[in-house]
Amino acid sequence: MVHEHSEPLNSLQLQVFRCGHLHFGISAEFIKSIAEWQPPARLPNAPNAVLGVVGVHGHILTVLDPMILLGESAPSDRSFGSLIVLKGDEQLALAVDEVGKLVEVTSADVQPASNDNSRLVAGHLHHNGKNVFILRENELFATAILGRERRRRRF
Repeated sequence: MVHEHSEPLNSLQLQVFRCGHLHFGISAEFIKSIAEWQPPARLPNAPNAVLGVVGVHGHILTVLDPMILLGESAPSDRSFGSLIVLKGDEQLALAVDEVGKLVEVTSADVQPASNDNSRLVAGHLHHNGKNVFILRENELFATAILGRERRRRRF
């Protein structure tokens, strides 16, 4: 069971969002802000998961596509609605179609990740009838740069 805006002990607040047909969650403590979508400037020779760079709040951010991080194919003409700006040294943002609610979960709510995605996905949960992948924020940049397949073989 997922508790919206409650405060049980040993809980984790997740920002839930949709990208394409997938739903994701990332720990709210790693989110700096949510900004309106701005098309990023493309980078030559960037991996597919890197959509480019964009200036937000005086910082240059590398914009990542969560669907491609998970190895999903995505049409090149997709339109996004928002950027989730992440805290951290890499100055990252996630391109998302729709930002959902901030939810609170406990460890009992989260199922372990499959072996395939265990580096990037901490686990998953069912929320409002949807399967939500919980992303490991410290693996986003490495997965984007190295690519999901290369990273899985390396470890």
